[in-house]
Amino acid sequence: MIIEHGAHYLLYGGEHQLAVASRVWSAGVARRYLRSRGKATMFICDVPFSLISDSWLSEYAGSALARWIGEKLTEPQVDDFGEESICIHADLPAEAIVGHYHPSKVRDPFSGSAWTKP
Repeated sequence: MIIEHGAHYLLYGGEHQLAVASRVWSAGVARRYLRSRGKATMFICDVPFSLISDSWLSEYAGSALARWIGEKLTEPQVDDFGEESICIHADLPAEAIVGHYHPSKVRDPFSGSAWTKP
């Protein structure tokens, strides 16, 4: 989901970083500069349940159950499980990072709907 809908984070870094660079240069120059630094990287993490709040777990469980029931009662929808994001308020232990990869293409929101090589 992030590769298709949030690729600006992979290509240009955080919003604050892009805003600061855009104050120094024009927005186009800032994007070109930031994009030339580093490499788009996706980390694969096994987040321990102990770092996830009970309220988020309850909300996600309710959403998952509602989707499952909805699919049993109607036509199956596109599976969007795993497209949730969470916020943890603690350091993620290094052993929780179980892999990484560099996407070959991402959807750059600043170039329309075009897929681009990061």
